[in-house]
Amino acid sequence: MPSVMAALSVSNAVVSDNVGHGIVMRPSGTSIYDDVLTAVKAFRNSTGGIALVGDVVTAGGKVFAAAFDCVTRSTDHLTHR
Repeated sequence: MPSVMAALSVSNAVVSDNVGHGIVMRPSGTSIYDDVLTAVKAFRNSTGGIALVGDVVTAGGKVFAAAFDCVTRSTDHLTHR
């Protein structure tokens, strides 16, 4: 049984000039996460524009993520690990 259910929704946003990622989603444990990004623009962030990192999700944890009409520019990359 998941310990936590969490959701992140970002829409019509500009995320720029950050040290690190513009937006980083890093769920952990056995929780269920539901992330949706719509019309997000990530510019000039030093590590990456938008990142979903699942390195600490354990058995039973689930991550659902979707990005619609999003743009990253002058960043390292749109990352998915």
